[in-house]
Amino acid sequence: LTSSLSSQLLGIHLPGKGSVYMEQTIKFTAPVFIGDTITATATVQEFIIEKRVLKLLTECHNQKGDLVLTGVATMMVSKEGGVV
Repeated sequence: LTSSLSSQLLGIHLPGKGSVYMEQTIKFTAPVFIGDTITATATVQEFIIEKRVLKLLTECHNQKGDLVLTGVATMMVSKEGGVV
């Protein structure tokens, strides 16, 4: 369930309408327990302009600030609806 937060963040909210979610690597770094509050973030690592490919570092932290998930997402940004 924790990985679905980063998928939702990228698949619905970032990087924009018409973008394609190409790949995601995920590493679970700590357990998540019932009652935990999880926050997902995405940070741009690289943008290959000629291919319109965006690589983002994805992380999820619990309410204590502990890293519980990390990974890299690769997205193809749409010319019409993307952030660029």
